[in-house]
Amino acid sequence: MKIAIPVADGKLCAHFGHCEKFALVEVDREKKIVVNTEYLQPPVHEPGVLPRWLSEQGAEMIIASGMGMRAQQFFQQYNISVVVGAIPGAPEEIATAYLNDALQVGAVTGDAGGVVQLLAVADQRCAGRVCGGDLRLRSEHRGDD
Repeated sequence: MKIAIPVADGKLCAHFGHCEKFALVEVDREKKIVVNTEYLQPPVHEPGVLPRWLSEQGAEMIIASGMGMRAQQFFQQYNISVVVGAIPGAPEEIATAYLNDALQVGAVTGDAGGVVQLLAVADQRCAGRVCGGDLRLRSEHRGDD
């Protein structure tokens, strides 16, 4: 399985569309290990371009810190599972934490500047992890606009 992780300065980037590169981390789910990591220069960020490009690279999942609902829907169209709210770290550490059900997630900045809280709903496809198709979001307006 290949996991895409947006990277800036060697760590998870705060927003996938503004990253320097994508780490494409190949993992062995049974052994729960990282097999290979490849760093790729992404194409220009426009709606729908990155999901298609990552699908062409073989990505089956993206783990990001922040991502709007529209972008999540684009990824789902390409059968790429989405995990949002990941706390910055090295791509291999993030992938390993995911494999071991130890990935820490926090609040995510939403499209409208509010705070989006992640509410995980378990299912078989994601084995209880927070994934795009199983994600329920609750926005809390901050009242500062």
